[in-house]
Amino acid sequence: MSTLRNVTISDDTGTRYTDLFSDLTLDDYEILHTATGLRGIDAVLPADPFAPRASADGPLGALILRWTQAHVDGRNYMISWQYIDAHNIHTIAIANTTTRELHFINLFGTVTAGRRSYRLRDLADALDLLIEPTFARQS
Repeated sequence: MSTLRNVTISDDTGTRYTDLFSDLTLDDYEILHTATGLRGIDAVLPADPFAPRASADGPLGALILRWTQAHVDGRNYMISWQYIDAHNIHTIAIANTTTRELHFINLFGTVTAGRRSYRLRDLADALDLLIEPTFARQS
């Protein structure tokens, strides 16, 4: 049996996001198992306007700002995002002005037990975040 000891959240640019999830305790994370062993971890993230990942732009505003700063390369990119409170959705638009390509990323919230929230695994999949758990072995 393994016990979760630490969680590090980063991306392929080397940007770290772990501090934006500091309001979660290790007990808040769910260890996901499959028949072949450990699959990963997940967590329910409350849509808390005072969480470290929040800003005036919504419950994920600080997370999105850090992610865009890490991924938008130079003046050839324009980025914008919007939080639609009524539907608990963050939409990120990324435009490359040189190639004239436009990409959208939607981060959908859920309602669990009457409270708005997000799933960590869903955010990681949408933003290509790496979730690296560290486990302590128990004898």
